[in-house]
Amino acid sequence: MILDSSLLIADERERFNLASWLRSRAPEPVAVSAITLSELCFGIQVETDAARARRRRRWVEKTFRRLEVVPLDATLARVHARLWAQVSEAGQMIGPYDLIVAATAMAIF
Repeated sequence: MILDSSLLIADERERFNLASWLRSRAPEPVAVSAITLSELCFGIQVETDAARARRRRRWVEKTFRRLEVVPLDATLARVHARLWAQVSEAGQMIGPYDLIVAATAMAIF
């Protein structure tokens, strides 16, 4: 399963309990796209409240100890290009980062 940044952000903001949700499901591999980690790190970089930035950084470090980060490699780039072409032709574009997350899920499963 590939987790999206919106789910992780909800967990970080204590609006969702990711650990409990994962325990309630059948065991399966859980990972995130490298772009998801980038999105979360970007949020920390632009955070103007130093205490909040430190808290968010600790949360990311703790959370990502348990998650595989899938890198953007040549295989994933090819899947991404194919998916991008398909959604473009269908006139159903999604955000560029969401497209990478979707391609990540397609490439590894």
